[in-house]
Amino acid sequence: NNPNVGCSDEVDDAQAAYAQALLWYFTKDATYAATSIKILNAWSSVLVEHKFDTTKYQNGLLQAAWAGQIFTKAAELIRYSGAGWTAADITKFEKVLIKAFYPNVHNGWTGGGANWLTSMADATINIGIFTNNQTIYMDGIGDWRTQFKSTVYNTSDGAKPIPPAGTYVKSSNIDAYWKYPKKYINGLQGETCRDLGHMTMGAAAAILSAETAKIQGLDLYKEQGEKMVQMMETNTFFMSSPTDASWPCPNAVSWGSSKALSQWSWEVGYNHFAKRLGKSLPNTKKWLTANRPTGTVIHMNWETLTHGTSFIVGAEAPEDTNPIEEDTNTTDDRVTLDATDDPIVTSGADDETEES
Repeated sequence: NNPNVGCSDEVDDAQAAYAQALLWYFTKDATYAATSIKILNAWSSVLVEHKFDTTKYQNGLLQAAWAGQIFTKAAELIRYSGAGWTAADITKFEKVLIKAFYPNVHNGWTGGGANWLTSMADATINIGIFTNNQTIYMDGIGDWRTQFKSTVYNTSDGAKPIPPAGTYVKSSNIDAYWKYPKKYINGLQGETCRDLGHMTMGAAAAILSAETAKIQGLDLYKEQGEKMVQMMETNTFFMSSPTDASWPCPNAVSWGSSKALSQWSWEVGYNHFAKRLGKSLPNTKKWLTANRPTGTVIHMNWETLTHGTSFIVGAEAPEDTNPIEEDTNTTDDRVTLDATDDPIVTSGADDETEES
């Protein structure tokens, strides 16, 4: 964001709160829980709003989405792991989510690219879960169902992609919105031809939403599985083979502001489709194998730690692990994480100021 008025600080602190929450879970060292709680309480004590306009604070809605995606993961894990977060502080944090985050994220935005639309839906879903508000949760689910199908192309869409609902994009300007691909191929994502960093940001948010919904007992993966697998396989192929002659975009492959934006994701989707369902995703597997362990960048946080384990996250774990019990009760919404024999936490978030 430019001006960057606390924006990087907010995302960095959200990532730190989540990192400390994970460290608390894996080590049971209360120092980590206390640090995570301190960060969450600090922001709920001072945050009033995320400014947004189309001239000065142009990334305000996306900023609220990014921070909302991450803070809620930290808060949910701390809340339901016996970390000692007081009921009063939890209520205070719920209120700041409703006041300072939800108004910015729950309706998408007419000018948003694919990464905006999916991050805003993901943040809305997470806010609904943490606040135990079914209306907000289903608002986010509705946004995901409406927007995800427009962010990935499949031949069943017709000659061109589906324009995203509620935006300025129509069939007449869809080519410009997708950065003029030479051809539309299965799995092409709305920002592939922009750069692979923004493509990954949008894809990751969509996958994270599906994973979260699955914990709540709703299988969004099943609803859009074909497009999700094609998205993962098509884009990781070009990430591993950026000079391949079948590249469908008019310009050479671009990584955006940092290659890490594409390196530090894909574990969650691979865990579901390859490990839970047994599907073959060779391109995704190749990319992950070359880039593990993942670190943290914006809302893509330590996925190798949480989902890149030797067993299947979300399935029955080996007896010598100690997973948090998966809970599909929508009135008691808990983060589901599984223990791993090799908890690697790698920091090093890159600049988030150019991701509009």
